[in-house]
Amino acid sequence: MPASNIDLKNSRYPKVLKLHLELDMGYADDDDIEVLKKRNDMETAISRDILAPSEMTLHALHYAIQRAFGWQNRHLHKFTLPRELFNKVTSDSAARWMTLAGVYFRFPSEDYPDIYWDDDYKDGQSIKTWLRKKYTGPFRYKGIGEHYIPCQIKVRRMQKEWPMITVHEFEKIGGRRPKPYDVPLKDATMHQLNCAFMDGTYDELLERLTLSQIINAPGRAPASDEDLRAFLDSVSEITIDKEVGKVMKEGFSSQRKMTEFMDNYDPAVLPLTSELQYDYDYGEDWEVRISCTGSYDEADGVWTGSDGSNETALGETLANVAEKRRPVCIAKDGHEVLDDVGGIMGYCDMLRRLAAWEPDDQEWDDIIEWAYSMGWDGREISAERTL
Repeated sequence: MPASNIDLKNSRYPKVLKLHLELDMGYADDDDIEVLKKRNDMETAISRDILAPSEMTLHALHYAIQRAFGWQNRHLHKFTLPRELFNKVTSDSAARWMTLAGVYFRFPSEDYPDIYWDDDYKDGQSIKTWLRKKYTGPFRYKGIGEHYIPCQIKVRRMQKEWPMITVHEFEKIGGRRPKPYDVPLKDATMHQLNCAFMDGTYDELLERLTLSQIINAPGRAPASDEDLRAFLDSVSEITIDKEVGKVMKEGFSSQRKMTEFMDNYDPAVLPLTSELQYDYDYGEDWEVRISCTGSYDEADGVWTGSDGSNETALGETLANVAEKRRPVCIAKDGHEVLDDVGGIMGYCDMLRRLAAWEPDDQEWDDIIEWAYSMGWDGREISAERTL
């Protein structure tokens, strides 16, 4: 496994991070923004500021985002790096990406029971209570497919089955779509890989990763380009032939032993970014931009911020976040939204329709009844009660 020597200069990681979660308003026009300000108590953008334990996984953060924005875990989602950083980390190379499958990125899969290994919601449960349990520690990954060895087994199968890939460009040039062409998989760019396997997504981050593993917290020197290259090169030199053979031939006598084995071979990682993107319900295009705006650590009972400030006022809250391993919301802008409303534009249309109430309006009654069934009632929920 690659050593984390590159990051030893920053070995102590803050206990709590401050994350700013902001809904992308890109599809909203001026009229939509006005409706949101008037009918949704939005000042600038629908956003949340939360304090989260740094040991929290991206998978647990997903559930916290669901609760914070009023969704009910009904659709697919993913976390990704900013596009420029993704291109930098992968060097726009399929070969480089394959070395990072199981390190940072998921290998594309439709094994939803494994991807959503803990989706055990039962009808009749309180969705808010269920979500709260999911984003409260201890944070453990109990699936299989996100571990390094299973991802690398899939990479090897891919290399064996498709040494050459056929690229189907989907953008027209001069009004005509280019003819399909072949390229060696080992020489393909990420664009060519996506065009060859259009049913796969190669930018999804592993959700077993913790915030401390992926986020470069304020106050910590980010890895230099030289350090990043050296780290990525060290990953590409990992040899796991014996371990792959054990998984494929010998198997394991129990799930516990398999999990322990997989955990042992997940490589150390280098925090890459202070920003992430969360996509939810690809049909409705909800996007949440995540930025790390602060970090806090404790020594001898005193909490300090990344800028060295004494955080006495936040001390009790920070201690609870760290000890109870549960995020809290400390600020919010705008009310919750809801599932299946048609994205931000559909939500604005719903607010307009509800504002046009008239006596004996059956359509209005139907909208309200439906919205209530989706967990929305339009009332303000304080930041303290949001998570």
